[in-house]
Amino acid sequence: EPARSEGNMIPMHAEMGFLKFMKPTTDDCVAVEFALAHPFGVVEMEKGEVGASMMEVGCTDEGMLRGPSSEGGKEVARIRRVFQRAGEDGLGYEVFLQIQGQSDEPVLHLKCDMKRVED
Repeated sequence: EPARSEGNMIPMHAEMGFLKFMKPTTDDCVAVEFALAHPFGVVEMEKGEVGASMMEVGCTDEGMLRGPSSEGGKEVARIRRVFQRAGEDGLGYEVFLQIQGQSDEPVLHLKCDMKRVED
């Protein structure tokens, strides 16, 4: 399901992927790998850690594969994602991007607040 704009429900962002839990790094954290595919021809392989209430993952352009359909688009130099638990049924999600030639550090690209709903 793509993320949608809050006001008019226009699709804004979509990606699909897998989260692989690796080995514990400390008593509170576990190493993870996050593989994501985007509809605009980019695949990412991110690494990071997950704890009790937060997960942070990221990669540089070495962790990204670009297909022919992504040629001519902006070159992402680095990406960082932060997932934060919000209460019993909520999850916050922020994506930070560093674009080649535009910034020295990743800047906030999108933010999403999700809440569990009953069927």
